Amino acid sequence: MSTRIMESSHSSKKQKLEQQELMRTSSTTSPPLMLLKDDAENHEKKKVVTQQHSQKQHTNPEVLKVRHSIQACCKSNDLDTALLRYKEAQSCGIWIEPQTYYCLLALCDGLDTRGLHIGTPRPSATNDQQQKKSSATITPEERKNHAFEIKQTMDNLKINFSETAFTSLVRVLCKAKQSAMAEEILTQAESAANIKLKLRMYSAVIQAFSEDRQMSKILSLWKRMLKRNIVPTEREYAHILKCAVHVGNAEVVDRVLADLAEDVLVPSNETTRTIIDWFTSPFSSSTAAKSSTLEEDSGSITNVAEILGETTAPSMGPVTSNNGWSFSDGCRIDTTSGMLLDGCLANYFLKPVELSTTDRLEMMRMNETIVRNDGLPSDPSAYAGGGKGKKRKSTDKNMRIKIWDSFKAWLDRQVVGRPFEVVLDGANIGYYKQNYANAPKYVDYNQIDWVVRHFRREKKRILLVLHERHFSPKLMPDWAIPITKRWESNDGLVSLFRAPAGCNDDWFWLHAALQCGKDCMVLTNDEMRDHHFQMLAYRSFLRWKERHQIRFQFGEWVTTTGEGKQRHREVKALFPDVYSRRIQRVERGIIVPLPKKGDEDRFLDGNFVSEDDPEEETYVCIVENNVV
Repeated sequence: MSTRIMESSHSSKKQKLEQQELMRTSSTTSPPLMLLKDDAENHEKKKVVTQQHSQKQHTNPEVLKVRHSIQACCKSNDLDTALLRYKEAQSCGIWIEPQTYYCLLALCDGLDTRGLHIGTPRPSATNDQQQKKSSATITPEERKNHAFEIKQTMDNLKINFSETAFTSLVRVLCKAKQSAMAEEILTQAESAANIKLKLRMYSAVIQAFSEDRQMSKILSLWKRMLKRNIVPTEREYAHILKCAVHVGNAEVVDRVLADLAEDVLVPSNETTRTIIDWFTSPFSSSTAAKSSTLEEDSGSITNVAEILGETTAPSMGPVTSNNGWSFSDGCRIDTTSGMLLDGCLANYFLKPVELSTTDRLEMMRMNETIVRNDGLPSDPSAYAGGGKGKKRKSTDKNMRIKIWDSFKAWLDRQVVGRPFEVVLDGANIGYYKQNYANAPKYVDYNQIDWVVRHFRREKKRILLVLHERHFSPKLMPDWAIPITKRWESNDGLVSLFRAPAGCNDDWFWLHAALQCGKDCMVLTNDEMRDHHFQMLAYRSFLRWKERHQIRFQFGEWVTTTGEGKQRHREVKALFPDVYSRRIQRVERGIIVPLPKKGDEDRFLDGNFVSEDDPEEETYVCIVENNVV
């Protein structure tokens, strides 16, 4: 009897669970694809009621299976198989998640056609084994049709489009030579709620307009970007420049060169070739160049400055001459003085391009605003580090402001009489080449001490910034205690600041370096790409970094005396050159730096690090003819 009761109870329990699962499946965030529009509306009402229940729900295994199959297709760039799985799910009435639709649109765009950029995984044995399929067998027109079939289904089901989905549609249309439709989708994205637009969406349309030689549309789009604080990168500047060369617009060339010189230190080989194309074209002659009036469809706006507003970047012009232009390629330079050794501008000097006091103070203000408010007004994320990291707390903010005010007061006392001349990013030095197998969890205190002693022997005023956790007894080995005691002695040359828990040590060393003025340097190999640095005024930050960052290496073991005999590795401090390696205007023309072997982030050249370029630093020199 008891056995029958138990079996009956078990059966009833199983039926109840199956019924709950059926109800759950029918009330998830989107309806099955085959539902009609009215059914979709009813489903949305049911979804609101269901979400009121606090009972934890689990995703239907069939939904998960579709999700994972589409994700696998993304890894291999297999659009054909993804569409097959998608249609199978439709025919079976299986609900498809919004994220899966976004993946399908990304596949329509093509995941094998995207270039290198920061964040792209470097080639490896694993990556080589997972080669993505070529997308050449599916035409751009077919991809566009697939994408808009998916879009229609999403519209019928009232599934909101993410920034990623909008970007995929825009790119698909641009590749199908439908730039007008791409701009329409972009306009929809601009008016959509809760969408933070990114450069990548505008970039595709700029390229399409450039290929169509639609300069007025490019400038209109550029204006829209600037209104949203979206700054072009070299990729966009290169497309705009190409269009300006083809249509012969000297004003646009002048503007692009000015902004490019501020935003890109060493342009790609392709961009440099486009610059040369302008100065060797008939449009670079004053008599042949077009006036500031643009195409007829520009309306009442008649020149570039009216469209875009004035730029803060100094002009690289004039870019036209009645006498024409000559250029020299591969010009060498004396790196100790900055003097060009050969070419049409031989014996001219490159200058150091310094950050103005006004810009330096503005950087300090922005850095402090970020620290006090967890970001700028334009960065409303609820998470530290942009969309990642720990969630921000108001209690943390109050404590952080107290810590910051205390640090500023401490710094003011320290710099009385003699500002710091070198600020050391202690963690970056201590972790240098410490990512080997079985490496200790703590920083290499000896490496930090070698750098401290190096600059102390040069009688430099030193600030060492190191996070508080590196002084924890649980982490710091006993042999490092005498080293840290020396740093804390504050002997007039060396001062130590421990960045408190919950704070980013970058805040402190950056503020100290900026406050101590144009003669203060920062020693770090940090590329300064994290979220904090990205929020700073890009042009000012780039200029400051180029003139004030000391990179370092460790050489052979040596023995020094003076403060007691010590054996250590040689510290190789790599100071900035006496000149700025960037596009510059000199009296007779323009100087453009060429990539050299070892240059990093050569993404437009298709490399993470330049390997095929010359080891020697060289330049392209462009000079106006017959100028005495």
